Amino acid sequence: MRELGKIEGALEKFDALPTEFPDSEFAIDSAYRAAVCRLDLGKTEDGLQALLKLRDVPNSRYLENEMRLKIAEGYLELKKLGEAFDEYKKLSESRSRKFRAWGLYGMGLSYKAQNFYTKAISSFMDVTWRHSDQREVVSLSYLEAGECYAILNKKREAIDRYVVIIEEKLPHADEAKKRIRELKRIYTFD
Repeated sequence: MRELGKIEGALEKFDALPTEFPDSEFAIDSAYRAAVCRLDLGKTEDGLQALLKLRDVPNSRYLENEMRLKIAEGYLELKKLGEAFDEYKKLSESRSRKFRAWGLYGMGLSYKAQNFYTKAISSFMDVTWRHSDQREVVSLSYLEAGECYAILNKKREAIDRYVVIIEEKLPHADEAKKRIRELKRIYTFD
């Protein structure tokens, strides 16, 4: 609850700057941060609309990738899977390695949300092969690929993905260990 109060307070301040100082060099950044606060507060539709409006503002291009990622996440949250996929696809073509990796990861999430598990696995593994230097998104990709394999009843493949996280000392190793234990428990007693 305390964290929620901090986000609401930040939103109030971020909303005030562009209104009080519309010509400020920080107005666009502040409007972007206000939109993200709305997303963080679960006001997905409001946050998404604010980002879409902001994307058309001149001089906002320096935030293009960040906005595209947040817009895609908003669409995914609202189950607008076609729109989410399109945004993630454009992001996967970014000049930035970081955002290309997040774009591929998001494409995998979009496929997974549509129950296209094989395509999702392909996207997640593409992240791990092409962007091994992006440790956070690589780790999340292994987790998601493992989950897709588990859904497809491919226990060994799922566990193999989780083991890589642990062996490579990637983020989310505790979650990987938990998932391995859960898979072993489920398949041991079936």
